[in-house]
Amino acid sequence: MQVNEGQNRPCLSDPFLQWSQWQLLDSLLPTGGFAHSFGLEAAVQSHLVSNSNDLKTFIIHILENTGSLLLPFVYSASIAYMFITMRDMISAATRLNLIGPLGAALLQHQVAPIAEVILEKWMNRGVEEACQTMPLLDTVQGCHGYLFSRLFSS
Repeated sequence: MQVNEGQNRPCLSDPFLQWSQWQLLDSLLPTGGFAHSFGLEAAVQSHLVSNSNDLKTFIIHILENTGSLLLPFVYSASIAYMFITMRDMISAATRLNLIGPLGAALLQHQVAPIAEVILEKWMNRGVEEACQTMPLLDTVQGCHGYLFSRLFSS
């Protein structure tokens, strides 16, 4: 690993290094633990996959299909997740009588552009850059279960 000058954070000098790290960290590979076959069993029984070359080709096709079909939904879900977080917080504030329904709709409209900026700020970062920006919020959320009476079971 190298360190980006000016940012003092590690960068991968080899783009395939992360894939190798995942392979080393995965306790199920290649032991054959429970996994989704993505149609491999049916491909074997229909003789689409009958040797290691067929298997390699099949895996590449599955990855291409996953990238083209499912990754757009994962990206959209990350936008759908920020929206749900915002909506749930404002909904909770409404149920706690901190704000009325019309004020909640206005607040959601006002916060939406800020949420978009936050999404753009964090969406292209790797998991190694995950961080808690407001540790006090994490502490308060952890205390929720200790409340004497509560409206929400979160």
